[in-house]
Amino acid sequence: MYTRKTRRTLKDQTIKDSFMFEAVMTDGDNCKELLEMVLGRRLTEISVSKEHSIDNNPDYKASRLDIFASDEEGTRYNIEMQVATEHTELRSRYYHSQMDMDILLAGTDYEYLPESYVIFICDYDPLGYNKYIYTMNTHCEELPELKYRDGVHTIFLSTKGNNTTEVPEEIIKFLRYVSAGLKESEQDFGSDFVTKLQRSVKWIKRSRSKEREYMVLDEIKKKERREGLEEGIEIGKENIVVQLLQKTHDVKHVSELLDMPIEAIERIAQNNKLHI
Repeated sequence: MYTRKTRRTLKDQTIKDSFMFEAVMTDGDNCKELLEMVLGRRLTEISVSKEHSIDNNPDYKASRLDIFASDEEGTRYNIEMQVATEHTELRSRYYHSQMDMDILLAGTDYEYLPESYVIFICDYDPLGYNKYIYTMNTHCEELPELKYRDGVHTIFLSTKGNNTTEVPEEIIKFLRYVSAGLKESEQDFGSDFVTKLQRSVKWIKRSRSKEREYMVLDEIKKKERREGLEEGIEIGKENIVVQLLQKTHDVKHVSELLDMPIEAIERIAQNNKLHI
């Protein structure tokens, strides 16, 4: 028997859900404290932008960064809550390139590119070595001691680490909070920072304006998924029609075929013994 899937509400979310994470980290104090904890040093004042859009090419959709921040020295930070478990390293490279291109298109010469950090918070182990933190900086194979100053830094935080003696306790408590389920996420983690985040989450869940914002974004994402599905169907139809033309050379009926439902086109293709 088919059971309709219950719609997930804002109250069902934890900090590892993208909307909640963005809402919590848009608060400059929360974002600054997280960055200082991860980097292990104090920062100047930072400005935070939620879902910062980067439109590098009018022919492509704009890229959206979960949390984009910059400090008074111009250093840029991109923080992403990662759900997809594949190609994590390549995703980080993509985000670095997007931030650099954003600056260059604004008229900055490449010699003035600022330091940039891409920080992924992963509820999985992105590299498979059971570490809570993986810090990636460019280095020279022949001279490991050489400081290669390209300004590119990538940090992966993993909730699946087990090297507790090598990592500050506050980071471990934060990552345990990230990995927690809804009920578990409300318990005491023995961390002032986590308690602060829990207060932010509670405030967001009580906020009427945040609930409306969540509902609007949810509808937008559903629309994007529907449009993506429809676009995929159209591409599928075009590919099958091209194969039919290659076999039958019947150019006259192209427009008719493209107006048909994809199921009808698939039947015609099967009758013509095409493998689709």
